[in-house]
Amino acid sequence: MDKINLYEGACGCGEITFEVKAQKPSWCGHCHCNQCQKIHGAPYVTWVGFHADSYAIKDPKEYFKVYKSSVADRGFCSNCGSNFYFRYHDKKHKFYRKDAVLFARPNIDTDLKIEPLEHIYYASKKDWYPVDDDLSKRLD
Repeated sequence: MDKINLYEGACGCGEITFEVKAQKPSWCGHCHCNQCQKIHGAPYVTWVGFHADSYAIKDPKEYFKVYKSSVADRGFCSNCGSNFYFRYHDKKHKFYRKDAVLFARPNIDTDLKIEPLEHIYYASKKDWYPVDDDLSKRLD
């Protein structure tokens, strides 16, 4: 059996920290969906997915809040506004996995040894932001 590793990170102000215990990240990619663009204020968000054996969000001041969209929970810090957590709750969604949790790549402090694998929801890519890489590009 592979070794379980500890991955750690935090929100922008550092008041919320998180850790994930997993063998390794299961996925890393750039999401261009409209919701990620608007919530993060960016043309895309780089997410890192884990098949989490366990994860914990440490929030002593109770700043962690969740925005529930129609398909997912999006966690953020109400103190600094940092959006860093994503988990599908719609069991019918094609990307739903019971044990999957995603964290925004910039919020993870641990060296991951994984590069982005693909662009998803590429049909929503902003025309004003050029993408110049050889990663696969899934339209949805």
